[in-house]
Amino acid sequence: MAEIAVEVKAAVRRLEELRADGVLTAAHVRTVACSAGASERTVWRWLSPSAARPARQPRTPSPQVRHGPEERRPQAAPCSPPVVLGSGCEACGAAV
Repeated sequence: MAEIAVEVKAAVRRLEELRADGVLTAAHVRTVACSAGASERTVWRWLSPSAARPARQPRTPSPQVRHGPEERRPQAAPCSPPVVLGSGCEACGAAV
């Protein structure tokens, strides 16, 4: 709320009072959003206490995956060893 106008801050304070009294409605928020040139979601965010907002966690870098020679080797097809075209696969019997 550091960059919003004084009038908007006053309107948000009034919305907080309405919420404390239990009479705050979406129409109230919509009116303030329209006059402030902000979205309704933004006004609702202005109303939420900062303690209720989850703190932003610094992004932890994902671990680097190291592939050894075994992982870099091309994977064998399910019907290996390679067979001559036209013959059947010895492992599964499928025609190749």
